[in-house]
Amino acid sequence: MMLKNHIYLDFNATSLPVPGVKEAVCQAIDEAGNPSSVHFFGQRARKSINVTRKRLASLIEALEEEIYFTGSGTEANAMALLGVPSAFIITSSIEHVAVFENLKHRKSESYEVIPVSQEGILDLEALDRSLHKAPKPSLVSVMLANNETGVVQPIKEIVQIAKKYNAWVHTDAIQAFGKIGVSFKDLGVDMMTISSHKSGGPQGVGIFVKKKTVPFEALYFGGGQERGLHHGTENLIGLAGFGAALKKIDLKGYKKLKDFRDNMETILQNKVPGLKIPSQKVDRLPNTSCLCMPDVENSLQLIALDLSGIAASTGAACSSGKVKNSSVLRAMGYTEEEAKTALRVSFGWSTTEKEIEIFTKKWLEIYTNQHKKNKRR
Repeated sequence: MMLKNHIYLDFNATSLPVPGVKEAVCQAIDEAGNPSSVHFFGQRARKSINVTRKRLASLIEALEEEIYFTGSGTEANAMALLGVPSAFIITSSIEHVAVFENLKHRKSESYEVIPVSQEGILDLEALDRSLHKAPKPSLVSVMLANNETGVVQPIKEIVQIAKKYNAWVHTDAIQAFGKIGVSFKDLGVDMMTISSHKSGGPQGVGIFVKKKTVPFEALYFGGGQERGLHHGTENLIGLAGFGAALKKIDLKGYKKLKDFRDNMETILQNKVPGLKIPSQKVDRLPNTSCLCMPDVENSLQLIALDLSGIAASTGAACSSGKVKNSSVLRAMGYTEEEAKTALRVSFGWSTTEKEIEIFTKKWLEIYTNQHKKNKRR
């Protein structure tokens, strides 16, 4: 989105709200009520939440009673990892920090991190070996799509392996939902997590999807909202906005973005043969590109882009504004020096071909200028 000479290419950090969200939020503010109240205002609020739940259930092919609203995707991931009584958890080496930080609250011998290939795909043989020796019951938690490289994991194959050992499977679909088709039923997982603001809705709304057959122990206690799994008054305003965003899910639009993305990458690689694009050879999200600019640190790239009015990032936006080297790329076998050069650009519903052309030109300009400076040193 171009706004006052600014271009936003950081949709994987948070999507700009899609048209209709602001209006839905404002209406919800005007019609506020506690969804637990029995009077008219409370029941109107309850109806609004139920409409959003029903709309989401239809989109992801889940039962309405399998959907629980939370305060964030991080909270939803914590529910999957800490609320299900498992003896052992297996995850991948490229998960989001929201998964790794929650695993730190378990004993180190009660979980294992499985490696990925250089393209970022989970090692399925290593998963099978780990499950074979793991204490029961076990839980496998693997993200559907990576937030930095966009790589899409073979979740169906992961489920097949896990079921041989009667293990539960959770997938963090936060980055995938709204960009590619996501079906709770078709994937066959036991749990799934989603976040509103990654798909065009407001921040402050997470979604935990769980089959009835999966046992769950609440992480805290309160008034019994969300059928006792997530206590506390529901975020009526955020959920109204999320419900509006669900109406605007446009997978065809993201397929078009893939063509723009692929064309951009071709131009850049033709101009800069040394450019590396992690996960380029495997299935990726259609809007995501991770670019390793040869010998130019990503902090310099970010500053130059920002001064030109272009917003991008180096990866996950969960470090209070800090620029950190990608642990995801290091897990994929890239060197520390290569990880320092990685820039993530992620497109969204408002991104135009012209904006991508402007970014492409600026990226090449930064590369050329930095290399000229390096030669003079």
